Amino acid sequence: MLWWILGSAVVATAGLLAWGSGEGSRVCLVHYTVHSNRLPPAFDGLRLAHLSDVHYSARERGEKLALKLILDSQPDLVLFTGDLLGNTESAPMALTYLGEFRGARGTLGVLGNHDRKYSLTEDWLPRELSARGVQVLFNESVCLCREQDALWIVGVDDPDKGFDRVGRALAAVPEDEFKVMLAHSPKVYQEAVDAGVDLLLSGHTHGGQIQIPGVPPVFTNVDGLPHRLAEGLSRLSERTTLIVSHGTGLTWPPIRLFCPPEVGLIELRRG
Repeated sequence: MLWWILGSAVVATAGLLAWGSGEGSRVCLVHYTVHSNRLPPAFDGLRLAHLSDVHYSARERGEKLALKLILDSQPDLVLFTGDLLGNTESAPMALTYLGEFRGARGTLGVLGNHDRKYSLTEDWLPRELSARGVQVLFNESVCLCREQDALWIVGVDDPDKGFDRVGRALAAVPEDEFKVMLAHSPKVYQEAVDAGVDLLLSGHTHGGQIQIPGVPPVFTNVDGLPHRLAEGLSRLSERTTLIVSHGTGLTWPPIRLFCPPEVGLIELRRG
């Protein structure tokens, strides 16, 4: 009986590991609709693609599928929330990969902790991304204008390593205008609420990467972050919505379990 139990446990564990290894390549497209009475009329229906935590390496793990899902969705804007790089050797290929993502109004993003770790030099990654049409924001903001209306994309530098300066990022943004903030880690969620940010997009948590069905992510990778905020959409206040992506890539351990990789498609609606 003991050997039967042990054998069954080994077989079950092996099956879970095999499933988890394969799950890391099954990227899915997650749809969100964010409603706000503060959204300017000219931006009603704006479609934002959210890409995060690619951790690009030479081994194909769903990168082509992620690219297809986003391009097929024809977003107005592609927003990237960091950790493009998975190692130094694959960094040039990662640049080419991110440069293939196209939104009608461009691609903007922020860096994550792994991007600085694996960048060839301090300024190499943002310089090379800019050459490929990807604008990297360092505690700064960009205004999108349509007709007489404005919407701001606010980029906060990596909170995980203490480079974030939320006040500086918002310095040029009028208080009453609609703000979409990008930050690699959701660590800044309370600052976003206090600053009246309308939508905060983050990654870094990988959604826990390994989950127990029916239970919030056990591993958040962010000290002090409530576990319920480690994935998906959360209403933080009457004004502020948080969306945290599972990301498309992996770190250690190199498996996902009940936590599929994802790209997001977010539609902003007035009302």
